[in-house]
Amino acid sequence: MSNQFKYDIAISLCKEDIEFARKLVAAINPNLSIFFYENKQEELINSNGPEAFSKAFKEESRVVVILSRFEWGKTLYTGLEENAITDRLKKGFGFLFVIPLAPNQIPAWYPETRIYADPTKFSIEELARFIEFKVTEQGGVIEPITLESRYNWFHNKLNLKKELIKLQETQDALSAAKVEIEKLKIIFNKKIEYLSSAKVNSTSQIKFDENNSIAAFALNQFCLECRCNPSNFNISQLKIPQDAIIQFELFESVLGSRELIEQTERTFFYSKERLGWAEKILVKPSHPNDKLLLFGNRINNQMFDLKNTLSTEEIVDFWFQKLFLNAIANMERFL
Repeated sequence: MSNQFKYDIAISLCKEDIEFARKLVAAINPNLSIFFYENKQEELINSNGPEAFSKAFKEESRVVVILSRFEWGKTLYTGLEENAITDRLKKGFGFLFVIPLAPNQIPAWYPETRIYADPTKFSIEELARFIEFKVTEQGGVIEPITLESRYNWFHNKLNLKKELIKLQETQDALSAAKVEIEKLKIIFNKKIEYLSSAKVNSTSQIKFDENNSIAAFALNQFCLECRCNPSNFNISQLKIPQDAIIQFELFESVLGSRELIEQTERTFFYSKERLGWAEKILVKPSHPNDKLLLFGNRINNQMFDLKNTLSTEEIVDFWFQKLFLNAIANMERFL
């Protein structure tokens, strides 16, 4: 392998672990170059995504960090990453750093004799120092953090967030919100059709249509409902993307009444790299500068941040899986 690498570190992960990955990236020396798909999405979209993913892990990164769980390697991109990583193993395991984010869930091919980092025993800051040591062990040089590098790192993040907030005011963002609401309805209806054709024990269903912005599907005693706001009739009245809101609620029927199991409300988030439905975190600014880094509703002067974005496909599938798993829980005992 060449001593010249495009990235010091590449991180391979499942989407469930993106928050952990964000914290880990934030804790690593900002002078190090990190391949983290959330930050590289635009680059990958503008090039050949699968090839770029494979190349980053096989050739371009000095150290590869796997945030491991049983699901890792079974999705499109983690599967490509796994193939690239295992191909590179012909030259040894020295470049690899494994962090199992579920107990003992390390890749099947990872030798039991090799050490992995247990996140239940070490803080994220300690894990970041271990990774930095691995970089130096593999021939990398870590420049000390200076005031200047710390400022530049902060300033770049500041500008990116400001640009992201400004992007919400564009017509592209507003158009994308309207498209994704309609896409969500289509995908929700297709999930209903799939389960119906599979002859599962459906008790009732209500599909989205041009006159209905509420849909529901029931399996056994469990029911999933989805609401879109604004309704079909006034979707054209959206003023900002965050006016588009979706709600999911999972109920269980008990003795003729409905008991809420779980619910979520998400608002639309737009960026050129990733768009979808985000959790809205209400924030009361403690300083005037805070308002520059928060999303806002000009009508009620509500300030908030947006986190944990899921695509339309991901969030609909996630909630249908919750419905299905609850509905078959009793049967699973005998399988």
